[in-house]
Amino acid sequence: PVYSSFDGKINSISVENGDAVTKGQVLLVFDSSDLGYQANALRAQLKSLEGQRLQSYQEPYEALVKQQNLLIEQAEKELRAEEQNLTRFTTLYEQGALPLVEYEKAQLQAETAKNFLEQQKSALNLLYEQQVPAQGTELFFSGQKDALTTQIDLLENKIKNARVIAPEDGLVKGLILKKGAFAQQGQLLFEIFKDQGYRLECYVL
Repeated sequence: PVYSSFDGKINSISVENGDAVTKGQVLLVFDSSDLGYQANALRAQLKSLEGQRLQSYQEPYEALVKQQNLLIEQAEKELRAEEQNLTRFTTLYEQGALPLVEYEKAQLQAETAKNFLEQQKSALNLLYEQQVPAQGTELFFSGQKDALTTQIDLLENKIKNARVIAPEDGLVKGLILKKGAFAQQGQLLFEIFKDQGYRLECYVL
C-alpha cells in the first residue's frame, strides 16, 4: 500500500489503474506552493538575521526580541499542524487503517515541534532576563540561525513528501483519487502489486 505523507490538494497524477510502474517513478504530486512560500519567508528572515547581527551593538535588544517572536509564531503554527495530524493519525491507527510506523512517525513529529516551541519561548525569556549581554550576542545569533535552518529543513522535507514515488516495480490498483482532490496524511492512495503472470496448464487426452 502507498500512503500519503502529505496533507493537501493533488496537482497531478501520472498513472492509472493497471499501469506498470518502476521503483522511483513519480506517480502523484501534491500542491506544495504554500510550503514553498513559508520556506522562502524563512530564508528571507535568515538573510535579515545577518543584518540584525551587524546592527546588534546599536539596537541589540529590540531587534532580537522581534526576531525571537517571529520564530515563536512560526513554531506555534508548526505545532498546531503537527497536533492536528497526530489526532487524525491516532484515529486511523486505532481503527487499524494506519501502520504503526506511520503513527509513531506522527508522534515523533508532534513531540519535536512541541520541544522546538518550548526552546524558542525559553530563548525569549532569556532575552528579557539578560537584556542580551554583549559577550553572548554572537552565540545567540548563531542559535537563531540554526533554528531558522531547522525550520527550513522541515519545510523542505515536507515539500519533498509532496512527490509520491513508486516504492517498487509493479502494477497500480485501487487508485480512485483525481487531480484536484484533497488527501490527508496517512490516507491510502493506491496499491502496487507485482505482476506474477499466469501459468496455463493443459492436459492431452
